[in-house]
Amino acid sequence: MAAAFIAEHGVRRFDRGFSQDWLYLQNLMLSFGYILRKERTFYSLTPVGQRGRPKMLGRDKILARIDEILIAHGKEPFLRRAS
Repeated sequence: MAAAFIAEHGVRRFDRGFSQDWLYLQNLMLSFGYILRKERTFYSLTPVGQRGRPKMLGRDKILARIDEILIAHGKEPFLRRAS
């Protein structure tokens, strides 16, 4: 089963040092032009310079939003996609 998936989709490849560490994610998103913030158990991701109150998201939704940005910049997403 794993061999069939790898043959069809290939192996996931991440850049050296790529992690889900909070500070790493903040700096990564800032390099793409987004500010990542955490308030209690919620997160917000806003473009740099955007005004107004940001929408607060849970961990699953913020990781999905981060994945959209990573894919748009040609990077491997954190979450596995259904095949």
